[in-house]
Amino acid sequence: MDEAIRNSHFDVVKFLCENRSEGCSEGALREALVLGDFEVAQYLVKNFKNKQWYSLIDYGELPEMPLDVFEFLLDNMRFFEDGRMFFHAVVYDNEELIKRIALRGNLVPDDVEAAIENAQRLEFHGMVEYLTNMLNEMSVKSNPESTDADNENQEEPTAP
Repeated sequence: MDEAIRNSHFDVVKFLCENRSEGCSEGALREALVLGDFEVAQYLVKNFKNKQWYSLIDYGELPEMPLDVFEFLLDNMRFFEDGRMFFHAVVYDNEELIKRIALRGNLVPDDVEAAIENAQRLEFHGMVEYLTNMLNEMSVKSNPESTDADNENQEEPTAP
């Protein structure tokens, strides 16, 4: 089956999956992604849901993926929305994609800081601003008392 995946023979992959019990190797999805064979990658993710695919992907190869492949993996793979994916999602310069990952709630401030550095390196100035605002919101949500204390320490304006 791995040879069929390497050669992008989707019909053979499908036939083997349906007629053999051993399935494919753990590197099969990575191989399909590296080759850009979205049809095979999609089939593997949907038909081998119990595989721990997320731990087998070389994150360094992900920025080469088309956005539709990245979004498919985000929607269909467990643990694909972690901080490393957030960092790599910056290469798409897509605020909606970043927001989708952030809404899953698996991010910590360090993830956002790493993504900011990545956006700065790529010179995505709008993304840097967006992520900086996100980081500021995270710090306010994690420490609301400091915001209340800051508001209490401000003097009330006096009427003339």
